[in-house]
Amino acid sequence: MHMKPLTDIVVIERENREISDGGIIIPESEEMKEDIGRVVFAGPGKRTKDGKLIPNEVKTGDKVLFSTNGYQWTRINGKELVVTREPSIIAILEEARA
Repeated sequence: MHMKPLTDIVVIERENREISDGGIIIPESEEMKEDIGRVVFAGPGKRTKDGKLIPNEVKTGDKVLFSTNGYQWTRINGKELVVTREPSIIAILEEARA
């Protein structure tokens, strides 16, 4: 399934989540406030009042750290997807450079 988010909406597939045979998500820790995932769909960005497009900084494929406050989640094709706005993304994660 393809999804085309509007404005600054970003859809993230969570990574490193254990799911039991019954489909229950097993949290990594109770204290965890943020989560990690890959951007699978990203909207074009947000428009200013005069119509100028401010593009999203995140792109499809980016590994991100996002806040777990104020997001929507859904399950499509058996995958748990987080739907949030770009300002809820804390950082783009990159491999350490030598």
